[in-house]
Amino acid sequence: MCLQHYGLDPLHHYISPGLASDAALKISKVKLELLHDRDMLLMFVKATRGGVSQISHRHGKANHKHMSYYDTTQPNKHLTYLDANNLYWRAMSELLPTHKLKWREPEDVETFYNGKMIMLWDV
Repeated sequence: MCLQHYGLDPLHHYISPGLASDAALKISKVKLELLHDRDMLLMFVKATRGGVSQISHRHGKANHKHMSYYDTTQPNKHLTYLDANNLYWRAMSELLPTHKLKWREPEDVETFYNGKMIMLWDV
């Protein structure tokens, strides 16, 4: 079926995501710009690793009038748990850069930001 519809032989791909990626590139006719900058290539490689982003503390304790152990001598403190569903789909639905890739200085981000940037931050 892949050979008939896309002209791609599944036996030439190690895993199905690679086959799917090649099929998507073929039917979309997107032309990927070749990266000549080694540092830029390494940044993309580093960015494909994924992971968890969080700020966590070993123990959090709320303090407000609705708590059984409310301490009026301490400041009010509320705890909030936030979660987002379907993060993988959201990330996979974003457009990826294909051409005109160039470095920008951090101070230029506000001037040039158009929603089509990959940013690398050290935290």
